[in-house]
Amino acid sequence: MILAGGLMFAGSVNAATIFTEDFESATGTGSGAAGAFGGGTGGSFGAYATNQNYSADLHTTSVIDGGSFYGHTIGVTNPVTSDAVALIAGDVNYEFSGYLASYTPQSDHTIINVEFFSDAAGTTSLGTTLLASGDVEGSSTTPSGSWRADNWSLYTASGTVPVGTSSFRVIFGGPGNDTYADNLRFTVSAVPEPTSSVLFGLGFLGFFARRRR
Repeated sequence: MILAGGLMFAGSVNAATIFTEDFESATGTGSGAAGAFGGGTGGSFGAYATNQNYSADLHTTSVIDGGSFYGHTIGVTNPVTSDAVALIAGDVNYEFSGYLASYTPQSDHTIINVEFFSDAAGTTSLGTTLLASGDVEGSSTTPSGSWRADNWSLYTASGTVPVGTSSFRVIFGGPGNDTYADNLRFTVSAVPEPTSSVLFGLGFLGFFARRRR
């Protein structure tokens, strides 16, 4: 007798803590467009309309679901820091994705960091982790076929939050002002737990193995 099937996990047992920023909350036009980073009351980003292409790759063809705006740090406090985002109890694994680019004639590059805190208010730091830096190649091939800091490229990262973390802040900035970003997503989730049916199946396999001996 063969028990077929793979492990299933209870997706509804633990919710994820999610930070997103697509820069679509920008108001105004051109380089004067601005918005609140992460929708909170922390830092404010600058924004360009997507038809303003200052990178080597066109935003409209390089960024999936790029919307009407992308973020920059020109004329705003650099870096731009989000409000503290409180973790749901048990969330320990993080995943990040986002598009980065910079201004073609300059050597500026975008950096995305996350800072972890032991308190929900985000005042006692446990350290900062680099999620993406535009001076190294991203995780996808750029449309132009050759990577540079001024190409739009997708970056991803994953890891484990420090023990004792209660909240985090996402930080958008970099050397110089011409740092561009879009569709940032930082998700912290718990280790999936096996469903009761899987646990029953594993117990059944153990019983069956004992009967065979």
